[in-house]
Amino acid sequence: MEHCKCSDYRSVATHTWALVPLCQEHFEAVKKETELYYKKRIAYAARVNYLSIMYLIPWSRKEWGYAISRN
Repeated sequence: MEHCKCSDYRSVATHTWALVPLCQEHFEAVKKETELYYKKRIAYAARVNYLSIMYLIPWSRKEWGYAISRN
């Protein structure tokens, strides 16, 4: 059973966002942030939930220079 990779690692993941396991609450938060961002209603820096998991997203690691771990 996977756990949510956002701030609360005790929650059970029920969805994924860009291959990152998330609980229902964090999934909905990231989805809403993304919708607002692409509608130009919030700035990129305001995507708090998305930015908290960005380092776990494989294609973001390369873009932002994060080391890709091969666990």
